[in-house]
Amino acid sequence: MIRENSMIFFKHNFQETSAFKNPENLHGLIEKMHKNGVMKSSILVPSKCESFYYSHKPVYSGLESLKLSFGMENVVVGAANAFCAVSAVSPLYNALQQQNMLKGHWRDLDNIITANISEIFRGSLPVTAKQMVNRLYLCMKIPVAAFSETYRGAKPNFNHLIGRDSEETIQASSVSTHLSWYLQGEDSAERFV
Repeated sequence: MIRENSMIFFKHNFQETSAFKNPENLHGLIEKMHKNGVMKSSILVPSKCESFYYSHKPVYSGLESLKLSFGMENVVVGAANAFCAVSAVSPLYNALQQQNMLKGHWRDLDNIITANISEIFRGSLPVTAKQMVNRLYLCMKIPVAAFSETYRGAKPNFNHLIGRDSEETIQASSVSTHLSWYLQGEDSAERFV
């Protein structure tokens, strides 16, 4: 917090005194300000206000908050991919919703499904029970040939499918990825644009 801004005090006194009209009186005004302690740097004290940077440095704080938002997006996307939470819950949620077994809506999951529908369901939203099961199997990396009525190959080994590492189903948006690279200095402005 700045208790008293010396430049504002100087301008105010300069305009109100004869120093404004007669520059020779300027020396006397500066001496008076020195005696009153206006020109000393000890008048400046650190701000105790929590929102000082938000109110005095809005661009800097906006960029920092944007970097924090991108970082949180990457953490959430990483957690969703690591625990297979979205790819496991989305087909079940969709099936319950299609069968009218849910009374409400899960807005966050609806937004995730809408944004990543082709990655989660391998195409469009499944409507029939057969489509739901087939798309779930596709997400589990079961070969497409296994859905054929004349398939005579080996049955899929579900234990093997559950135990292996899955690829990232959901990815952070390309805009946020490139902007975060740019803000960290890893990407040029030309490439970002």
